[in-house]
Amino acid sequence: MLTFIDNLYYRFYRFILSLGEESIPRYNAVLLLSILSILNFITVVGLIIIVTRKIIIVDLPKGYLYIIGLLIVALNSYRVFGNNRYKNIEDGFKNESKGARTRNNLLAVTYIVLTILLFVVSLVCLNSNPIVKK
Repeated sequence: MLTFIDNLYYRFYRFILSLGEESIPRYNAVLLLSILSILNFITVVGLIIIVTRKIIIVDLPKGYLYIIGLLIVALNSYRVFGNNRYKNIEDGFKNESKGARTRNNLLAVTYIVLTILLFVVSLVCLNSNPIVKK
């Protein structure tokens, strides 16, 4: 069964192919998926900080923050490339109907817009409700 993450990967993959990138479109699609996942992670952390009024995770040394980002990239890479799953994902979406393609494209665009919108809202809320480290 194809999941939402599989759908996102495939939409990003097809988008990157349509831009003319033919050398490493699969890796670029995973990287784009990972960037949005990192934005989601930052948004969740920001919202937790706002709700709890305590600084968490972001006051860790930079090395740990890089490791968290690399871990997200690694998890997305494993999700797509582990056991050659990308072949199953691409084959599963290759013959989708026009209606399913439209619905899946709309889901991907909605996810991207909501991810960016929630990220910006969390940053604005953090800016207007600063948390001071004691």
